Amino acid sequence: MSVAKKKSIASQVLSHHSDNVSKNRNYVKHIIESVAFLGQQNIPLRGHREDCSNVGNDSVAAVENRGNFLELLDLRSRDNDVLRSRLASNKPKWLHHRYRNEIIDILGNRTREKIIEDVKTDICGEGTPYSIICDETSDNSRAEQFSLCLSYVGPDGSKKESFITLRVDATDGESLFNHVSKELEKLGLDPKDCYGLAMDGASNMAGKYRGLATRMKAISPLAVYIHCMGHQLNLVIKDTLSEVKLLKDTLGAVQSLYTFIEASPKRHSCFMNVRIGESSAEDDSFIRVLKSLCVTRWACHYEAVRAVQEEYLRIILTLSQIENDVTSDASTSSTARALLKNILDQKFIFGVEMLKLLLAPTTKLSSELQSTKIDIRIARKKVKL
Repeated sequence: MSVAKKKSIASQVLSHHSDNVSKNRNYVKHIIESVAFLGQQNIPLRGHREDCSNVGNDSVAAVENRGNFLELLDLRSRDNDVLRSRLASNKPKWLHHRYRNEIIDILGNRTREKIIEDVKTDICGEGTPYSIICDETSDNSRAEQFSLCLSYVGPDGSKKESFITLRVDATDGESLFNHVSKELEKLGLDPKDCYGLAMDGASNMAGKYRGLATRMKAISPLAVYIHCMGHQLNLVIKDTLSEVKLLKDTLGAVQSLYTFIEASPKRHSCFMNVRIGESSAEDDSFIRVLKSLCVTRWACHYEAVRAVQEEYLRIILTLSQIENDVTSDASTSSTARALLKNILDQKFIFGVEMLKLLLAPTTKLSSELQSTKIDIRIARKKVKL
């Protein structure tokens, strides 16, 4: 009698159960890996339509795209027998969005736990010093968004910044303070160990009596409020460019050029197809497209000014063609003529050169000040340069 026949029914049932458990774990492992991969790459999981009933079929034969998550599983199943067999079943499990949300919550909680482990592993062995970085704004749906990050020294001695939470119901000083206090309590961090408060200068953040920084300092006496250096630089640039009429008018003309040329596909096509001198299409393979001025980040104006400066001749030829185009309506021709007259003025040319001279170093400095690796010593050095 063979060895297989000598096995008892109980041992065979146990062996079959162990095999199913192993396959189930392997299947769930692939689902978790797929969710984590999409999250790591900032790729949304869901598509416009999802249908789990045909996930085992070839995606080419699917009526509609099943979304990134299901399509990724389908791709991976081609090289994985366990995954392919489970997806080909009538009712594949663990594909509903509530399971994915649960996986995301678990991964998020584990990430927060790892961050707190790093914060509490102080290389000096004395307490758990950390700083908080806060900012708030509203998104396209007008919902208030409040971000809370921790800044700390990692176990390897390097400076780290980690995102913790987003979204808050109200943005007054008291509500923000309650939100931050509650989050620190959830993370198991003592507010007395907070040594730095980095945020902008808005009244709800830095108000002398009711701001978040003032309320935090009441329970964290050693905390030092630091107005975001990048934001301060942005305000300096804004005040400078707003006070000098020549620079203010030049920026207005730069924005008008973008609005006029890029607002119409026809005028954009004219801009892209302009030939300068004897240049061929290959010579014009790289064309710096006009950019809009950023309302909140004045340091980012540099790219818009740079595009106008480098494509100055192309802009002139484009406006000239539009002005003389018989198919253009009176309003379009008139606008092109006015813009052409404006940018041919010596004041505009001088203003563009001045803006480029001012914005080039400040834009680079703004980017460096926002680096996660920068500290006060490096920041002072960069500012002096």
